[in-house]
Amino acid sequence: MNKDLAIVTMAIGASYERVSLVTLPTMQAYADRIGADLIVLRTQAFPQYQLYWEKFQIGRLFGKYTRVLWLDADIVIRPTAPSIFDQAPAD
Repeated sequence: MNKDLAIVTMAIGASYERVSLVTLPTMQAYADRIGADLIVLRTQAFPQYQLYWEKFQIGRLFGKYTRVLWLDADIVIRPTAPSIFDQAPAD
């Protein structure tokens, strides 16, 4: 099934899990409002490397979604934030 929009973030480890208690509800509300799926990476696919390499898990989503947005876990999204997908052309 090919979906259109995905928002991806990562909450791996105790400190990011704590941060995500505050930020994930704002991301979920944003995703719901703009019609995107929110995907939270919670396990390491590349444990032999530093944690920031986990962003490469996004590659697995490109066959499932037309557009993918990465958000760092410490971002709080305002309820009035416009859809970034509407602001940036698909091409």
